[in-house]
Amino acid sequence: PATPLPAFAFSEAEFADPTSRRALLARGLEFLRQQFALGQSPEVLLEARTRFYDEVLAHIFKSQGLAATGTLTLAATGGYGRGELFPGSDIDILIICRDDPLPKAQAALIERFISSLWDLKLDLGSAVRTLRECVSDAASDVTIYTTLLEHRLIAGSETLYNDFAKALDADTLWSESRFLNAKLEEARTRRQKATPGSLQPDIKQDPGGLRELHLLGWLARRLLKLKSFDELIRTDLLTAGEFLELGECRRFLFELRYALHLKGYGDRLRLDFLMEIAHDLGYRGAGNAPVEELMRLLFGVLKRVRALTDIATEALSAQVTDGLGGIPAEVLNRWFVRRGGLLDVIDATLFENQPARLIELFTLFATHEGLDALHGNCLRGLRQALLRLKVHLIEIPECRVRFRELLTLPHFATRALPLMLRYRVLSAYLPQWQRIEGLMQFDLFHLYTVDVHTAGVVRNLQALAKSTAPEHALFAELYPTLEDPLILVTAALLHDIGKGGDGHHAESGAQTASSFCQWHGYTQYQTETVSWLVRSHLLFSHTAQRRDITAPEVISGFAAKMVSEPRLNYLYCLTVADIADTNEHEWN
Repeated sequence: PATPLPAFAFSEAEFADPTSRRALLARGLEFLRQQFALGQSPEVLLEARTRFYDEVLAHIFKSQGLAATGTLTLAATGGYGRGELFPGSDIDILIICRDDPLPKAQAALIERFISSLWDLKLDLGSAVRTLRECVSDAASDVTIYTTLLEHRLIAGSETLYNDFAKALDADTLWSESRFLNAKLEEARTRRQKATPGSLQPDIKQDPGGLRELHLLGWLARRLLKLKSFDELIRTDLLTAGEFLELGECRRFLFELRYALHLKGYGDRLRLDFLMEIAHDLGYRGAGNAPVEELMRLLFGVLKRVRALTDIATEALSAQVTDGLGGIPAEVLNRWFVRRGGLLDVIDATLFENQPARLIELFTLFATHEGLDALHGNCLRGLRQALLRLKVHLIEIPECRVRFRELLTLPHFATRALPLMLRYRVLSAYLPQWQRIEGLMQFDLFHLYTVDVHTAGVVRNLQALAKSTAPEHALFAELYPTLEDPLILVTAALLHDIGKGGDGHHAESGAQTASSFCQWHGYTQYQTETVSWLVRSHLLFSHTAQRRDITAPEVISGFAAKMVSEPRLNYLYCLTVADIADTNEHEWN
């Protein structure tokens, strides 16, 4: 339960002139800053800040005569409308006008009102529309419609406000299926532009960020007529446990965003102030430990939010599409079916009873074109099974057989691996993967966390083989001649597996790689080569950057470490794939 917020009182005199009002706003912000530092929950602070600005805006609106007209209404919209007014959020307001066209006297009052708000240095987003314009603009643009959906009365005519709310609720404005498709397409476009695993994530726009929660809220508001996040618990979109988990993630993101906004840093976590934010939020430890802990938690939260909102939006989509005839299921085998572009299980308890089917799931995804995502029912079963696992999947013989087969599939890197990362299956499979999941890299070369960088290296093996760029010509020439691509794929998957532990990561990673290969039945030659590649994966770059490569002793020493030409070719391809997933602007 949240600690009650102390009263914040202000007097009529503090509204007397712009200077007094600016002082009042500054005092209010400082009060909330102090309460945040004392550990007050962000939800309480957001509600308090929203209420505070409601009172300030309503007072000015009334004092300047706009409420007295009886034909004007001041409403909050967007994030302000849903009560998520962070310190750096825009204050989105809408003035609704009954008269059309707007009388000049009222236009003058509105202009004076908005000017007075600008005088207060507010981050204002304002719109003035007649009721007819509200309806026509909302009907023609889903972004405007979505913004207006999150409305709340601040001051003015309640009758006009109710007419506005009733007009927006009309099914003829945006049908359920049209709105659903438009918002899901917006989400797809946003996710495609994002860079999951970036060392400088955007906690609002990145997959799993606050926009995912907004998307779920918009769909629930339009399709289920819900007014708040808390009302979701009364639906069957999520189980009670899932809803509580989503609320926990939401609270974490709120707290992090509040801390960022108090410092004026926006929504992107940049490397230059990560330590400051980590300390502000109470993370402690030597060296980079505070940042690593904060960011591991953040990347975990982003994955959890993405999964939970995927489940909920899929359930909402099913409600709409079932009303339109539903999607027939295509049986793939005894355990799995295909519903349009979604892969589903026949029995929701499949993964708990047969953990090896967790790996088969991704084999099917890698071998069947047209599958876009996991069905919500399948995803829920996967998450529940992972939570209840008593051993790592690598300890199950059938899982090892299927995982080795998965590594040989042409679309493993592009179709299966991204989903395995998103839903944390690799951490459930290999204990050492847990150390690199969401692990930050504090150097000038890398742009992504260790796990996401690793997936990029595996993906590059096939991508660079098809490249026509001059710098990849030798790679494209050598890759088809490699005697055993499984060796290179395995080395790429494990090349950084030693990071996050003690000692040099290449040495410890080589030991993990050797053990991995033995567990999966690799030959002695395969095992030794994979282990050597992991141990030596920095040799090319370190020699090129730190040694005189024209010196005969450097050349002969490097050649001696290669042992054979096949190893040289493997190591070259691994190095180029590794380089291609770092920061190209920093690479020499």
